Amino acid sequence: MATQPVMNQGHEQRGAVALAGIGEAQRTVLTGRRRLLREMKRNRLATASAIYLLILMLLAAAAPIVAPYPPNKQSLMDRLEGPSAEHWLGTDETGRDELSRLIYGARISLFIGVIGTIGGVVLGTIIGLLSGFFGGWFDQIAMRIVDIMYAFPGILLAIFIVAVVGPSLLNIIIALTVWGTPTLSRIVRASVLSLRERDFVDAARAIGATRSRIMFRHLLPNTAAPIIVYSTLGVAGSLLTAAALGFLGVGVQPPTPEWGAMLSTGRNYMRNASHLVLFPGLMILLTVLALNIVGDALRDALDPHLN
Repeated sequence: MATQPVMNQGHEQRGAVALAGIGEAQRTVLTGRRRLLREMKRNRLATASAIYLLILMLLAAAAPIVAPYPPNKQSLMDRLEGPSAEHWLGTDETGRDELSRLIYGARISLFIGVIGTIGGVVLGTIIGLLSGFFGGWFDQIAMRIVDIMYAFPGILLAIFIVAVVGPSLLNIIIALTVWGTPTLSRIVRASVLSLRERDFVDAARAIGATRSRIMFRHLLPNTAAPIIVYSTLGVAGSLLTAAALGFLGVGVQPPTPEWGAMLSTGRNYMRNASHLVLFPGLMILLTVLALNIVGDALRDALDPHLN
């Protein structure tokens, strides 16, 4: 009879340790938010970058309202005009308004970058989580496939995929998903390998938690910080890769406005209409730079070793 309270007490202690894993993840998120707010107040460049990205997303969402002209409206009488009161950023080779095409192009470029990154994050997280938790033959096979993918430069891998399946918006997103998977799978796997030896994981097993519950309830929340940081930087990489595909002619096809494709077309008119290269190039540069700055701020805020 005396042993029953002792057994119950031990059971409760193991449960408390298991719940500590969740509590630790929640505290990490809350602490990360405070650090992020503090970092944004301290880092004015990161704040300005976040404001720029917010404005860009609002403009892209409200493109039919804020764009002065339809993106594909042609006026051959006004072709290759420089910036003016009527066309603030000039016109292209068929007389289409460059500002309107840049605003609509933000929709395409941001959509490709965000959705492609989400696909890579989901697939990479699942592979890394399973590999780190189960190990053994699954880990060996998954990591060898990742090594093979690493053997190809990212842009060449994306070009190869699009060249095989054909240039379309869906295929570009698939290529970016595959492109972003290897890096995140390595990051998540390394985190899980460290976390699975912690006391709260052993306690979760002791109280009868299933493998899926341990992975998604205990391990995954504790890997949130590197996933969030990589996601921000991954959007910048995906956007830049999509622009490179468009520049090479294997990305989004005309007449759909996309920054890389606009830049590729504009290079043919650099002598007499340099604005066709200048403005799309600036949009790519500023957006990728802003995403990288915000990503660095997130890393500084969420990584306790840097604070």
